[in-house]
Amino acid sequence: MAGAKSNPWENNDTAHPGFDAIQEKIAKKKGIPMANAGAILAASSRGASLAAKKANPRLKRVKGK
Repeated sequence: MAGAKSNPWENNDTAHPGFDAIQEKIAKKKGIPMANAGAILAASSRGASLAAKKANPRLKRVKGK
């Protein structure tokens, strides 16, 4: 499929680093508190595509506002 976005974790031996690691990465990159980084991560997790949720079922655990 030309132009289709691929899943970066597909066919990859590297496991997902985890939500805590991603939250810490966001906090360091933007220079914001961990709580704010968690809110950003939660918002992006809620907006994840169905394909992303199929690849990573833990995204379904994120509660809505």
